[in-house]
Amino acid sequence: MNYINKHNGTNGANLDYHDGGNWIITISEDNRFRKLTNEEGDIKALDINLMAGMIQVGEKLPGYNREVRAIHEISDCKFMVECFGW
Repeated sequence: MNYINKHNGTNGANLDYHDGGNWIITISEDNRFRKLTNEEGDIKALDINLMAGMIQVGEKLPGYNREVRAIHEISDCKFMVECFGW
């Protein structure tokens, strides 16, 4: 699934199902984003300038009816999003 950048209408990120309730999100290289973390350094949200809004732990994954359990960084622009309910 493609998430659209809210400012210019281009592809902001790709969301691909991995397995067992895990999704891989790859943010486009030309799209700005920021990671929001807690004091322990765990990622609590990704603010990616998307029309769908931020991806946040404890909230529904935009476009899907699954609650986000955790977000893990794989590389600079690639993250694994774990969801409940699988």
